[in-house]
Amino acid sequence: MLLSPCGPLQVGRTGEIVENLEILSDQGAALEIRNLSDVVVRRCRIWHKNGPGVRLLSCQRVHLEQLEIVRYDAPQRGPLGAEECNLEAWNCQGLSLRQVRLMWGSSGLYLPDCQRVHLQQFEGFDFRGPFPRGQLLLLTRVAGARVQHFFALNPPETSFPEDIVSVFERRRVHLSAGLLVGNNSPSGSGVMFEHSRQGRVLRVDAWHMGNGCFSAYPAQDVQFEQVRAARSHAGDQGRVLPLSGGLCFASSPDSTGIQVIDSRFDQLCDPHRVRWGPVDRFQARPERLQPRSLARLHLPWEEVSRSRG
Repeated sequence: MLLSPCGPLQVGRTGEIVENLEILSDQGAALEIRNLSDVVVRRCRIWHKNGPGVRLLSCQRVHLEQLEIVRYDAPQRGPLGAEECNLEAWNCQGLSLRQVRLMWGSSGLYLPDCQRVHLQQFEGFDFRGPFPRGQLLLLTRVAGARVQHFFALNPPETSFPEDIVSVFERRRVHLSAGLLVGNNSPSGSGVMFEHSRQGRVLRVDAWHMGNGCFSAYPAQDVQFEQVRAARSHAGDQGRVLPLSGGLCFASSPDSTGIQVIDSRFDQLCDPHRVRWGPVDRFQARPERLQPRSLARLHLPWEEVSRSRG
């Protein structure tokens, strides 16, 4: 599939369809949509630096599908010099996203003050901060979100993440079917609910985490169900020691209604650091685990190599 090259783009009309483009920007947002409704962006590769890949401001019912968003020219390792997220959406309603790959940004998806969000089939690689960024997904002050089928990989040699999935000052957030691999942050967790309530995490794995795997700090009425944590670490992976010493499940003293249901853990760095803090219901046990299998994205312009025998 051929993509048409272009420079930075600002969508100008409600209902516009942006498709089949390769967008390159070395200053400011590569693609910006402001105060519009019912815009569709699909089948695009977006390269950005010195600004976000996609910026949405006060939009309604924007749909994003089959995108690759890359913060190019990142340093060989460690944090970016300034915040440059792959995709940021401010004060948007009805945002939907499907089949999106995010690479080398400060964070992958940064969504403050958004309502009715549906994200599915997305993956992210090697997020670079600087602190407090570093997430695959950061949901801030939002009501109502469904997040499904997601994957993140942060190599300890190069990445600079914080929490991998962060839910901050939110309610009614449901996460399901995810695999999170790698976190060298001294203070970040795999999944963090912070000052949030009415959350559910279902069938999500957290592998190779340092400071924590699943956390509520503080939170109310959050349920972790069929989650799995494995191969935690408590060593210095280039960013000093994890503050918790390799904790698995964490709940702050002022959290209430926290439940861990039908969950598993394996090969923790410290078998005495399975849980900390109040949990109303705790059902987690050791079991030999293999990483959860998730289908990787195949975007339209990527050729599939087939053997002829």
